[in-house]
Amino acid sequence: MCERADLSRPSLERSAGPGKFTSGGNNWRNSFVQMVRRARALDVAGLAGSRWRDRRSRRAKVRKRAFLVTIVWLCSMGSRGAGFDRTQYLQELVRQQMEVRDRYLRATEAKRIEALARMPQPRWDDFDVTYYRLQLEPDFTNQAISGEARIGVRVLRNGLSRLGLDFVTRKMVLEGVGGAATGYQIRGDSLYLPLDHPYTTGDTLSVRVRYRGKPSAPDNFPTLFWKQVGGYPAVFSDNEPYYARCWFPCRDYPGDKADSVDVLVRVPKPLVVASNGSLRAVIDHGDGTWTYHWHESYPITTYLISMQVAAYRTIRDTYVSLAGDSMEVMHFVYPQSYSAALEDLSPTVPMIGFASRSWGEYPFVREKYGHAQYDGAWGGMENQTLTSLHSGYITGGHVADMVIFHELAHQWWGDWVSPSDFGHVWLNEGFATFAEALWFEHLYGEEGYRVYRQATMQSALRESEPIFRYPGMPVIVGVVYDKGACVLHMLRAMLGDSVFFAALRDYGNRFAYSTATTEQFQQVCEEHSGLDLGWFFRQWIYEPGHPVLRWAWTSTRVSETNYLVWGFVDQIQTLGPKVYRLPLEVIVTGATGSLADTVLWLEGKSTEFRLLVRGEPEAMVLDPQGNLLMETQEAQGPILRLVDWTATEVRGNGDGCWDPGETVELSVRICNEGLPTDEVLLSLSAEGEDIIVESASTTLRNVGHLDTVATHGEPFRLRAAPDATARLAALWLSAQSGPMSERFQILVGLGKPQILLVDDDGGGDSDLYYRQALARRRIYTHYWDVSRNGAPTAEVGNYPVLIWATGHARGRSLHHDEQELLRAHLARGGAVLLAGDDIGRDLMIQGDRQDSLFFSEVLRAALVSDSASIRRLIGVPNDPIGNRLFVYFEGPFGSPEPTSPEVVRPLEPAVGFLLYMGAPNQFAGIRWYDPQTGGRLVYLSFGLESVRGPYEDAAAELLERCLTWLQQPTGVRADESFPPRRFVLQPNHPNPFNPETNVLFQLDEADRVELAVVNLRGQTVRMLKSELLPPGEYRVTWDGKDDGGVDLPSGVYILRLKTSRGRLATVKAVKLR
Repeated sequence: MCERADLSRPSLERSAGPGKFTSGGNNWRNSFVQMVRRARALDVAGLAGSRWRDRRSRRAKVRKRAFLVTIVWLCSMGSRGAGFDRTQYLQELVRQQMEVRDRYLRATEAKRIEALARMPQPRWDDFDVTYYRLQLEPDFTNQAISGEARIGVRVLRNGLSRLGLDFVTRKMVLEGVGGAATGYQIRGDSLYLPLDHPYTTGDTLSVRVRYRGKPSAPDNFPTLFWKQVGGYPAVFSDNEPYYARCWFPCRDYPGDKADSVDVLVRVPKPLVVASNGSLRAVIDHGDGTWTYHWHESYPITTYLISMQVAAYRTIRDTYVSLAGDSMEVMHFVYPQSYSAALEDLSPTVPMIGFASRSWGEYPFVREKYGHAQYDGAWGGMENQTLTSLHSGYITGGHVADMVIFHELAHQWWGDWVSPSDFGHVWLNEGFATFAEALWFEHLYGEEGYRVYRQATMQSALRESEPIFRYPGMPVIVGVVYDKGACVLHMLRAMLGDSVFFAALRDYGNRFAYSTATTEQFQQVCEEHSGLDLGWFFRQWIYEPGHPVLRWAWTSTRVSETNYLVWGFVDQIQTLGPKVYRLPLEVIVTGATGSLADTVLWLEGKSTEFRLLVRGEPEAMVLDPQGNLLMETQEAQGPILRLVDWTATEVRGNGDGCWDPGETVELSVRICNEGLPTDEVLLSLSAEGEDIIVESASTTLRNVGHLDTVATHGEPFRLRAAPDATARLAALWLSAQSGPMSERFQILVGLGKPQILLVDDDGGGDSDLYYRQALARRRIYTHYWDVSRNGAPTAEVGNYPVLIWATGHARGRSLHHDEQELLRAHLARGGAVLLAGDDIGRDLMIQGDRQDSLFFSEVLRAALVSDSASIRRLIGVPNDPIGNRLFVYFEGPFGSPEPTSPEVVRPLEPAVGFLLYMGAPNQFAGIRWYDPQTGGRLVYLSFGLESVRGPYEDAAAELLERCLTWLQQPTGVRADESFPPRRFVLQPNHPNPFNPETNVLFQLDEADRVELAVVNLRGQTVRMLKSELLPPGEYRVTWDGKDDGGVDLPSGVYILRLKTSRGRLATVKAVKLR
């Protein structure tokens, strides 16, 4: 017979002992901030009603703390005198907090970069889940679980006869179903339950699923973390973003919140189960096991459902709500961490009080709040009513106060109001990161807020992706944290505190216990401000990058006391919107203080301004309050840019081309993007003795800001020797104005090339990416535009190699006449590189028989899928093109437009050379060679514009390798290894790793190298290699230990490769335990 038991072991009151102070180094700072924090925590906790022995004792402790704080403050000031810099102190404090926070929070970016971190779309919209009852029993020996899930649903569409659920069953055994379910079917990671009869809209039903096995994820990332803690087994769940489906059947989508959840977990004594909501019972089974029954009565989404099991001790506290009601605060901690947790978790109650006063009452005040110490994937995870907090944060030194408040803020922003889907995940992470600055402002005033905001913006400036997560993008990445927070910082500055915080509270109340989108948050802000904010959210949420402003100013005296200030602000960013709309505050100062303070609305690429001021201006400051996320560059003089150039044949055969023995005149156009200048001296030189520069210099005069001037009147003259080599001739143009100088490279075609670039993208811009890649490698080609000139029927025979680019803008790839042209060219022994999206779809799915025959007989390819879900490619080892090649369809480079690479398979005698990572026999690149005709073909099932990483020159590297193989003479070995061509450090593998990982790097020249492992503090913890090496490829294994042979803790490390000549490359490595 079962009996109800008490909640494990007794709890203790928090310690109120004074902090320890040490002298020397920065310890005084750390001790001082701990004392300040404790004193304030005690004070606020007293107001909130923390459970202390009596009011007299509490007041005495507060007075004692305040006295000690004063003494320490005076001592620290006395030892440093007037040299104490409070701003510097706050900056150092913020740096330390962010460094500790990022140790785990940002580690998730590396850990799950290949994970379900990608956004699946909801697959079922004909029902709504209303209830989950999970009855589970962990098997610690086999790291498995057995359980039963009862799921209640409400029907949303007539005729529901089958229920579809997310459930990863690859290592699970289904033991049966019940309720309204009459059977089951498994398709991939979906579980389908036929129902006992068709249901109509509004009906409710319940199903049961019994199962057992080892939870696993499609990406093999841990879903439940099995550990040993204090000599006892432990297991921790981690669901975000899509891992709940790995240990119980559910509708694993944030837009579907269950109205309530029961979690019942049976474990051996003395293990304790911590979960969401309120503890209903602990049932003793009399066999050495007990069942913890937790009930969550508030709506909850699946990624917030928690199961944390360990031999916990419990710390109890009390929060008194704004209405005066008491709520229990419970912290489940490891016994060995108990004393440290008493200290580190002591700010929780005052934090709840501050957050409630800021945004409205704690949303789950009828239940509880607290923490469960764990060793999972995240630094902190905001499971509803019970945050999981990584054991690495519990040190007794308050190193993770910002993490504690970040996760608490999620109880409002993420749990109370959840994103409708993870495309809007910044509504979670951006809001919680913004909240960190509010807590810092609460502790240290306006200056504390300003310092924290500045640090967040500096971090955000390193991010390049858009905040909104489009389908196929990783979800949990740094940009949603820091740049998301910056959006709120800017919105607060623009709307003002009263409007902004009123809108924030209203947003919470409108979507309480439900879900929301960015557009809905925007609508609330617009209603409260009376402004149209569409432009604001479009540029900051949905676009990549950030503004980069180049500015300068000068002043002219116009009277005895007045000066005219002239200046400009240009937007020069190359990523994201070409023009941001920005309210830019500008202050002009002089000897007497501020001379002018105005706001410029930047709404164009260039904004000029004039200000009449009284007094001589000495300085100008943009955005003095630091409200805007942007980079600024002050121009100190003229900034010259080569706009374009034109080479005109003046002595030759009149064909308009520059051939050996002929003379051309070169005219250039220069734009000044800086301060005006009186003159610019231009001079020209050439690489190679076979090019003679006959007229080498000219002068441009009176070049104002944004003036574009040309050398048409005085062009440069160049003559090619009769025996000059056909190539892209490299010319160097030097431009000098006073102390400012610039040097530009100009590549001019000389002679006849061997390659023709055929632009067949239907008028799109994909050819630009081919031209850039060709120019980067100085590969000489002629260009043909099919949309203007038709197919190059007569010209093809003049070029041994064709690059045929179909792009992604054209509606139909390769018409029949183009197919015959390519077939004939290959039959004559020519070479073809064919690349583009949707070629397989156009020819095999939407084409006719002739199209499909061309795809199989000429391209020697079979279409596997017209849409590739994997975004990374790896070359086939030892292939002449693919060896040591990496190509990513994600990253900051390439086209920002959506692309659709395909999956293909080679047909004999073709071979594949470019594989989708983790997908055997799924290729994106194939090649073949016909020894009878000499014809060669490379087919890429994507356009070069799709290549977005991992390196800036990844597209150029791929193109050069393809052309090198296509231009090989007959008889060259097909399996000849491709030699290293550059200095590169490859991503380590595996990553994350435990216990060891492999590091590969290449050298293109002999050099002394150092390959080191560096922690996030910049300290070298392991030197893997330090010696002089010849050119070649190298592989080093790191065993996860430091130079002393000590096993390093889990976390993010930097692998750093540098040479004696100053070259540097780094990659992130994530160690897991």
